[in-house]
Amino acid sequence: MKKLKELMADYEVQQGFVYDYKRNVWYRCEPDKENCLEDSYSTVIRHKLENMLDIGIEF
Repeated sequence: MKKLKELMADYEVQQGFVYDYKRNVWYRCEPDKENCLEDSYSTVIRHKLENMLDIGIEF
């Protein structure tokens, strides 16, 4: 998650997400929070990423 936080800072990204395929868990990271949360909800787009992938929404 350290690398994700570095990239978020470099590109001024508000939220970053990582999906752990082995554990089937999403992580949401925010620059002002020390730890990442087990969550796929984006406050930026107001949707859960896991739901968007399940129904096949394309970006």
